[in-house]
Amino acid sequence: MAASPSKPRVVVIGAGMAGLSAAYHLHVQSPNSFNVTVLEAASRIGGRILTSSIGGDQVELGATWIHGIEGSPIYEIAERIGAMKEDKVNKPWERHDGFSVQGTVLAEGGVVVPEAIVLDAVEAYENAISEVKGRGAWKENKTHFPGGSVGSFIQKGLDLFLAQQRLGGLGLRSSESDIGHGWDLPSIQESVFHMNMDRERIDCACNSFFDLDLETEKEYEEFPGIHSTIPGGYTTVLQEMERSLPPGTVQLNKKVAKVLWNSVYPSLKSPVAIYCEDGCVVEADHVIITVSLGILKSVTTPISTMPLDVCRSVDELNVSLHKKQDLSQLFEPSLPHWKLESISRLGFGLVNKLFLLVDPSVEERFKACIELIHRRGKASSGSSVPWWMRKTFSFEPIYEGSRVILCWLAGSEALQMETLTDEEVLNGVVETMASFGMHHGLGDIRTDDEEKHCLRKLFRGILRSKWGTNPLCRGSYTYVATGASGADIDALAEPLPRKPQSYLFLQSDFCVEELPPISRTSSTSIVSTLSLGSSSYASSSSSEQEVEDLEAFGDADSEERPLQLLFAGEATHRQLYTTTHGAFLSGVREADRLLRHHKFCV
Repeated sequence: MAASPSKPRVVVIGAGMAGLSAAYHLHVQSPNSFNVTVLEAASRIGGRILTSSIGGDQVELGATWIHGIEGSPIYEIAERIGAMKEDKVNKPWERHDGFSVQGTVLAEGGVVVPEAIVLDAVEAYENAISEVKGRGAWKENKTHFPGGSVGSFIQKGLDLFLAQQRLGGLGLRSSESDIGHGWDLPSIQESVFHMNMDRERIDCACNSFFDLDLETEKEYEEFPGIHSTIPGGYTTVLQEMERSLPPGTVQLNKKVAKVLWNSVYPSLKSPVAIYCEDGCVVEADHVIITVSLGILKSVTTPISTMPLDVCRSVDELNVSLHKKQDLSQLFEPSLPHWKLESISRLGFGLVNKLFLLVDPSVEERFKACIELIHRRGKASSGSSVPWWMRKTFSFEPIYEGSRVILCWLAGSEALQMETLTDEEVLNGVVETMASFGMHHGLGDIRTDDEEKHCLRKLFRGILRSKWGTNPLCRGSYTYVATGASGADIDALAEPLPRKPQSYLFLQSDFCVEELPPISRTSSTSIVSTLSLGSSSYASSSSSEQEVEDLEAFGDADSEERPLQLLFAGEATHRQLYTTTHGAFLSGVREADRLLRHHKFCV
C-alpha cells in the first residue's frame, strides 16, 4: 500500500462500547499514528449502556452485568479506575448483593406454590437448557426437532417431563392434585417450566424460543468467575475510555446520513466520505461501523426477505411502529449481497427493564423475589393480567431491602410497554398484582376498585428503558435466529471491500465483492451456489485451486486490502455476542486490524 502523506484518517461511527474501545485501543497502542474521529448521533456516549437512578438507588437501564470477571477487559478497566470499590460509591447500586435468591412462588389467583413442586419442574428445565448449551445427544438427532430451534428441543423436554410425571402417578387423582383456584399439579408444573423459558428470553432477547437456532447455542461462551455489577456504574468504563482520547475526538449529535465508499464518486479525494445530517462531511481512509445490528437491519434489509414464522428484528415485532428506510439510504453503493443476507438472517431482539419505586410501608413484602406463574392457553382467557405482562416472571427488589422493584420484559411484550404511558404501565402492574393476590394485608378491601386503588398507592415512581423505539438502537442485542449460524456473524464482521488492490480474479466479469467469506470454524460453509450475472460459483464444484485462491483472498496480507469499511459491535463476535465484553473485544479486533494494515506495532 502506498504511504500516506499524512496520518491515516479513521472515523468510528458510534460511541458505545465497541466504538470507544476501537478508538481507545488505536490511541493506546500507537498514540500518534492515526487521526481518529468518533461520530456519535446521540447527545451522550454509551449506546445501549446507560446508568441512571431512582429512589436514591443506582440502576442500569441497559447493560447490567459483567458476565464473568476473570479475564474480562470490562472488569479490568472498572477495577483499575476504582469503579469496583464499594467505599467510593455514594449510593446503593443494583444487585450489589449478587443474583437475587428465590422467594415466594405465586400462581395466578394467589396460590402459594410449594417449593417441592417448583423444584421438580425447574430441574427438568435446567437439564434441557444445559443440553442445549452443551454438546448433548440432541446433536445426533437434530431431525427430531422441527426447524432446528431451541423451542422445538425444549418442547420435547417439557413433553417428556410431563409424561414421566403422569407415569409416576402424579396428577391422576384430581382430589390429590387439585391445588386450588383452577390449578392442578400438571398445569402448575407446565407453567413453572414456561416461567423459566420466559426468564431465559431475557438472556437471549428472542421473542420466542422457536426463533432461536439450536445448533449455534453451543458456540456461546462466557468468561469464568463470578458475575458482577459495577458499583460506580457501567457508564464509568466508557467515560474512562473517552477521557483517555485526545480532546475533541468524540463528536456528539453527529448522526450519519450516508456513507459513500469504494470510490463511488471518482471526484472524492478519499476512499470513504461520511455525510452527517447537519451537513458536515467527513472524509476518511477507514471507517469502523459500530451501530447496532438493529440499525443495520433498518437501513439495509427489507422486512419481507425472510420467512415470517421466525422473528428477527424489532421491526418484525410490530412493523407499524417503524417507517422502513430505503435500502440505499445509508451505504452507497449498497453492501454486498452476502453481507446483506447475513444481516437479514441474524436476530436482533428486545429486552426492557421496568423499575418501580414502592412506598416504605410495604417495603417488607418485597424484601425477596416474588416469582409469578401465569395461566397458559385457554386457562388464561378470563385473566385480567394485560397480555404484555403475561410473560413477566417476577417482581424482585434490585437488592435485598431496596424499595426499587424490577420487572423484565422481552420481545413483543417489551415493545408494547414502550407504547404505553407511565400511568398505563402502572395500571397494568396493578392488574397483575391483584390477579396474584398481592393486595392481601393492605387494609379493609371490599371491592375490586378499592383493591386496585390500594395497590396503586403503593407506587411512588417509575423508570423504564425503551430500546425498541430508540431510533439509534432499535433493539437490545443479538441472537442467532433459526436458519442463521455463527458463520453469519463472521460474515457481518468481514471488512469491505474484500478486493485487494492488486488482486486479479480468475474471471474478469465476476464481481468479487459478491463472494461470501469462507468460514473455517463452521461445520457448514456459508458459501453456496450464487448466480452473479453471467457467472455462477458453486463451492461444491469449484476446483481446489479456486477454493485456495478464495481462502487466501479472505486472509489477504494487511497491505493488500483497502479496509474502507470495518464492522464492530457485539453482533460481530461469534462467541461473545450479546455482551459488553464481546463489543469491547470486537473494537480491539478492528483496531488491531488497522494497526497491522499500516504495519504499526500491536
